[in-house]
Amino acid sequence: NYKIGEIEVTTKIDVVNPTFIEALPIDINVFCDNIPVAETLTATDDCGTAEVSYNQAASTITSPGVQVLKRTWVATDLSGNTRSYTQSVIVQDSIRPTFIGNLPASYVETTTCGVIPEAVSLSATDNCGATPVVTMEETIIDGNCPSSKQVIRTWKAVDDYKNESIHTQIITLKMADFNMPANGTLTVSCASEVVAPALPEVKDACGNVLTPSTPEIS
Repeated sequence: NYKIGEIEVTTKIDVVNPTFIEALPIDINVFCDNIPVAETLTATDDCGTAEVSYNQAASTITSPGVQVLKRTWVATDLSGNTRSYTQSVIVQDSIRPTFIGNLPASYVETTTCGVIPEAVSLSATDNCGATPVVTMEETIIDGNCPSSKQVIRTWKAVDDYKNESIHTQIITLKMADFNMPANGTLTVSCASEVVAPALPEVKDACGNVLTPSTPEIS
């Protein structure tokens, strides 16, 4: 006679999440030029090993000077159980970008005959992140004659944290003075002989023809 023994097989179901080994990093507030490197975390598990993955996501900057970095670690054991931890890093930048070089000053011009001078190109630097984006808007306001204009130019530098620096230049283009025709004299015997003189041709310093007003006879 042969007796076949019984073999008892016990299957252990792992429902326990892994555990991080190191102290978990707390939420912090930092300046943009002093962002710390993310911690390296490891994990242990009661049924073997656990692997830790890491990801960082940056929030959209909605208000100038503030961005939130979400750092997430996920520990996964051999059974697929997970444990996650997220640290918030609040990054602040309150420093505006700085324009590079001399900024164009406002001035009054009387010699260009209304020709608008070319705008200069400006660039800027910043204490954090990439080179700021510089844009320029120009507004032209016509005066009461062809040679008179006001040119308003505004440059805006914006950094990665939406801080802004603005410079405005106002150029006033005025008509140069011109010489009036000399006064003339006409001698007549009777008032009935007085006739209105022909209107003279008057040009300003830029060659624009000006229309004189009708002469008054008194």
